[in-house]
Amino acid sequence: MKEIDIGYDNATIELSAENLKTMINALSEVDKEIDEWEFETRMGITKEKAYAISYSLAQICENIQVHNRKN
Repeated sequence: MKEIDIGYDNATIELSAENLKTMINALSEVDKEIDEWEFETRMGITKEKAYAISYSLAQICENIQVHNRKN
């Protein structure tokens, strides 16, 4: 993982496909193990937002795989 840029309320980072998969897996496990009623308190985001993040990361990971198949 490499820090590219830090802003006031955001960061740009570079992640390997392995790092992306690890983050996706971690979000999936958290989703399974924390009940809906306590999810936002413990995670700071709703389950829906966590799913959206996981989905976006999975799409990026898929794009990496497609790119690698072309090359």
